[in-house]
Amino acid sequence: MLGDASDIKSLGSEISEMRCLIVEDVDPVSADLEVIVKRFGIGEVDTANSISQALQLAADNIYDVALVDLHISKSSALPVVEILRAGQTGVAVVTGGLYDVPDCIKNLPTVSKPYGEASIHDALNSLIRAKAEFRRILIYNAMRWPGN
Repeated sequence: MLGDASDIKSLGSEISEMRCLIVEDVDPVSADLEVIVKRFGIGEVDTANSISQALQLAADNIYDVALVDLHISKSSALPVVEILRAGQTGVAVVTGGLYDVPDCIKNLPTVSKPYGEASIHDALNSLIRAKAEFRRILIYNAMRWPGN
């Protein structure tokens, strides 16, 4: 089981094959997040600066993790979060105010702006640990299934 940062580091090649979607409408913030995610080691990063673009990317691609600003050009990004989560993408919320996080997603990792690189890395670590634990449980249950 993945339990700390050293465990995450042991996934080096696996992390480099991961895909991340960043949903952010402020170009300098989006560019900064992209640099941080790539420094973390994630190999492929897509960015969306509108809800329609984010929905299209989420429909057309499989992402391992996503960083989503809840307010994109005065619209809610909650539909994007819902689609990503339905596809088993680990989602972290990046927002200007923790007061505006709806109850239905309060359990997601949340990073408030202004953020530091370490807080984004912590959120990514959390998402990757959860994804690895989910995969471990699936494998364990598959091995216990009758006929295996």
